[in-house]
Amino acid sequence: MGVKCDEFRMSFTACYRGLAVVLFTFLFVLLAARVIKEVVFYDVSDFDAAMLVLRLAAGTGFGLVVLLPFAYALVGRCRVTVTAEGIAGRSFFGRLRRIEWADLASVKSANFLTMKYAELHAKNGKSLVVPLFLEDMAAFCAAVDSVAPPESPLIPFLEERSAGRKIA
Repeated sequence: MGVKCDEFRMSFTACYRGLAVVLFTFLFVLLAARVIKEVVFYDVSDFDAAMLVLRLAAGTGFGLVVLLPFAYALVGRCRVTVTAEGIAGRSFFGRLRRIEWADLASVKSANFLTMKYAELHAKNGKSLVVPLFLEDMAAFCAAVDSVAPPESPLIPFLEERSAGRKIA
């Protein structure tokens, strides 16, 4: 008889949306810097707003096309596995990280590129970052609730974030 193992993937939409927000923020900062440079340091009569908007639109389109394969690769690499023994996932660089339920000491909330994560810390110093925008967060929460010991800090962490609202 095999060990029950549930695997969850990161939501592509949430990942792409987070990366797009970063791209738009970067482009907005570039636009603002360009406008300030043109208006403050040069003659305003030579300022070509239409060309600036066209460059911004081209940069945005190009950036979104470039982000598409990056987001797809990121989603394909980031899987979280829940078993009766513990929880496992891969780092951004592909290294497998696993924490046994008995070793799980604390869980903290983290944000990166506008996306929410749970940082799981083990008693031995190991850590695992779990995205809180998995494709099926309800099934993930149910899997953790069914196999983790009742004293696990991950259970109240997930309950707190999913109480009455969507977790991601």
